[in-house]
Amino acid sequence: MVVNYSLKKDGDKKLTENFLIREFRCRDGADEIFIDKKLVDVLQKYRSFIGKPVVVTSGYRTESHNKAVGGAKGSYHLLGRAIDFYVKGVNARDIAKWMFSMGVNGIGLYINRDQEFVHIDSRSGKYHWIQCRNCP
Repeated sequence: MVVNYSLKKDGDKKLTENFLIREFRCRDGADEIFIDKKLVDVLQKYRSFIGKPVVVTSGYRTESHNKAVGGAKGSYHLLGRAIDFYVKGVNARDIAKWMFSMGVNGIGLYINRDQEFVHIDSRSGKYHWIQCRNCP
């Protein structure tokens, strides 16, 4: 279920024990934030399981911001149905395995020599991918 929030009005409210609404905002400063609550609930379960902070790098994106960051034209971020994140010291592949075990259908791994992060989304069919740049 995707819910529409206002960064100004709702940004400091908690969605779950460890996540605030503003963590899922578009990084272009837009006030409107769309968030798929089911994805955040899965992220909270993972946060509780791993016992470490989960750093959200991208949630909802406006069309202009999505284009500026090279996002896909039909990105689930545009609908508030995708989250990119990482956990310091935890391998992205291990995170993806856990997400898969929890029934998340859309899972992408982005692996770079210097950084790894995981993309999850709430698409209806299973779709998994790995994007590797300058991999070791």
